[in-house]
Amino acid sequence: MAKRTVLLVEDSDAVRCTFAALLEDDGHQVIEARTLAEARAFLAASIVDDAGRRGFDVAIVDQHLPDGHGTALSAEIRRHHPGVAIILMSGADLGIPVETIDLVVDKSRAPDQVMALAEDVIAVRRAEQRR
Repeated sequence: MAKRTVLLVEDSDAVRCTFAALLEDDGHQVIEARTLAEARAFLAASIVDDAGRRGFDVAIVDQHLPDGHGTALSAEIRRHHPGVAIILMSGADLGIPVETIDLVVDKSRAPDQVMALAEDVIAVRRAEQRR
């Protein structure tokens, strides 16, 4: 599996730190944010590369954050960075389709499983961009 840069947006310190540590152990670079505001600050401050990305390949976003919903951030990421794989983590079924999100996964999924799913999404997105 390719080593990826992951934007991890999660307000629970225990979940975020554990998830980040496991991803880093697998060789991925992790950018951590606790809130929508922190994630938005990263997006605004980062440099756009030649492919139009802002320094990350995958966004793993918690749905319930202290300053809003992960779906709002996901829509912003999708609008400006269509090639980024977006995975929404939730402790419960959202019950609604979300167009700006590639996958919705339960927080109980292991990080390596989430990244394997992200690789599939990245492959599909790259194939779509080539057309």
